[in-house]
Amino acid sequence: MSAQERHIACKMAKAVAFMCLKDLMHKSYVAGTEPVSVAGDFTDVFVTDGQGNQIAWTECRRLSRDEQEKIQAEIVCGIYEFLLNIESEKYGDVMKEAYTHTVGWKDPERRIRGRR
Repeated sequence: MSAQERHIACKMAKAVAFMCLKDLMHKSYVAGTEPVSVAGDFTDVFVTDGQGNQIAWTECRRLSRDEQEKIQAEIVCGIYEFLLNIESEKYGDVMKEAYTHTVGWKDPERRIRGRR
């Protein structure tokens, strides 16, 4: 694969991710106050649950199962919509908009995904 093809794949990957997750970025998953960690690794941050139990932030589940399922569904639907509409002219405009929103995003890491 050429450097240009890798660049295009990188750009498209970020755009598709944005299109899949843009509606979720406005929901409670990313809203609220981010805790402060003096240690820098959040080992000094704790959550107190409704029964008074203190849970280390590093061990605390931050998404409920329902929230996790909603995120998975958004990603699957976004990829499905992308695959169905990639060649339409209107979708090209959607991709261009997504490109502008992801300019500052980190590039994907290159890794080999093994079988599970």
